[in-house]
Amino acid sequence: NQGVLWKKQDVLGVELPVFSQKYEPLTSGGYGFAKATGVVNNNTEYDFEEVGVDVALLDKDDKIFAVGKTQINNLRFGENRSFTVFFPEALPNPSNIHISASTNIFNTANVR
Repeated sequence: NQGVLWKKQDVLGVELPVFSQKYEPLTSGGYGFAKATGVVNNNTEYDFEEVGVDVALLDKDDKIFAVGKTQINNLRFGENRSFTVFFPEALPNPSNIHISASTNIFNTANVR
């Protein structure tokens, strides 16, 4: 008796790639100790009311040691939008960062 096998489904060709991903410590201490930045590109034919951006910081063994998130509002089709995620605590420099953007295409109030 095996459990259910879950498989990620790419639905309707929704692509929200993230470019120019960068992590940098902050020296001024304004909003936190470090920040992750990037640019989300809406490659779809739709406008989205809300797009979530998730950031994971990984160590040299590719293990996640910190996460953060933000939200982009009113992302139009074909638009590029910059974002910043601040990390409020002192962290070691990551060996890698993983940033992904997603949205709920099944919420009709979200898709225009």
